Amino acid sequence: MKKRIITNEHGETLAWFDESKAIKVDEDTTFDGRNQISRATGGQWDHEALFLTASGKWVLNAWSNWQGSNDTYRFMSDNKAYAWIMVNASPSEIDNLPPIQRAGFDQFMGSSEV
Repeated sequence: MKKRIITNEHGETLAWFDESKAIKVDEDTTFDGRNQISRATGGQWDHEALFLTASGKWVLNAWSNWQGSNDTYRFMSDNKAYAWIMVNASPSEIDNLPPIQRAGFDQFMGSSEV
């Protein structure tokens, strides 16, 4: 079991989830000629990933490669998670969503203006 603690913006513990039972949606990156750049953060040092917990909650994981920084895990609403996926996930990550979340994502995409 990989227990991950979910906190609020003040660092107070709200809940936890088992990462080994969650579905992880990795950020997509682009190569700028020298480094892999996170589409989620726009930088080479800061990163994000999205988890769908076993209970169906979305959790955003943010971390940095800078020494001394700590990972954070925060809840996200369905709409914010779908918006994150739309911008930051590769097509294969979207295809791997469970049917209920994939239907929610497809509905979100259908209602989003371009």
